[in-house]
Amino acid sequence: FFFLMIRRPPRSTQSRSSAASDVYKRQVMGGGVGVSVHSEIRVATENSVFAMPESRIGLFTDVGGGYFLSRLRNNIGLYLGLTGARLRGKELVQVGVANYFVKKDNLQELENQLVSQVNDNTTQDHIVSIISKYTEKVEQKYQREEVINELFESNSLADIY
Repeated sequence: FFFLMIRRPPRSTQSRSSAASDVYKRQVMGGGVGVSVHSEIRVATENSVFAMPESRIGLFTDVGGGYFLSRLRNNIGLYLGLTGARLRGKELVQVGVANYFVKKDNLQELENQLVSQVNDNTTQDHIVSIISKYTEKVEQKYQREEVINELFESNSLADIY
């Protein structure tokens, strides 16, 4: 997996609410999902690919990914966890895996701004204001959402399969 994480080093006086962001530059899969999806700020680009490939070979997703997937709307997390399906680019924002979309052409400038402006006193609101300058608006409805919700709505795995 490849992603840029901009985080303040933990200090004993800082809480988990300190600013943290993850930029999915290329692929984030398996354990990388479990590590990164809990950041308050998650940025996708058109090159971003998200998957839980362990589920394709019959393994469970890790605890971080499983926790997050179970909270996605309309059975999308169940679908991703059972099928190992991949999401790309704007789809990550549409389903709630990422919350911002930045075109790859703007990514280097965004990274430069974050690196130069993030310090021990940086707030999450300030990071969001920086990212927002480079963000492209994304339609919030995932194109397969209604079908996924219908097919994966049962409480029984036997009914789903």
